Amino acid sequence: MELTPKDKIITGYKATDVNMCCRGFQFELGKWYEHEGELSMCESGFHFCSQPSGPWAYYDAGRLFKVEAQEVMLSGGPGADVKHVAKRIRLIKEIEIDRNWNTGHRNTGHGNTGDRNTGHGNQGDYHSGCLNFGAAK
Repeated sequence: MELTPKDKIITGYKATDVNMCCRGFQFELGKWYEHEGELSMCESGFHFCSQPSGPWAYYDAGRLFKVEAQEVMLSGGPGADVKHVAKRIRLIKEIEIDRNWNTGHRNTGHGNTGDRNTGHGNQGDYHSGCLNFGAAK
């Protein structure tokens, strides 16, 4: 995998514990952090997801933040839980989440991203059922 250019900013979402700590690393809102050493998916670097419900595939409690990242190794594939790894990252905004880990508006169920979803793990708008992605037909 290749890194995105140093000056390109990729946005995404990252979860932390209630104290803004992730795997022993303490974050502050608005501050840039740089990883020293090699990047390796699931092993080394600052990890984040493309979709706001993605981090809940890896964490079961905590806080959720919108992030900006640079020098990113992008992963591909479908699903809200697709994650990327970055050399530089900063938390730019805390995202309010409901007790079911939904983001967006008028969602019911668990882990939905977008608006007016019913069910679990839907990404996009107006989905019913489980694990639906993209535009509703």
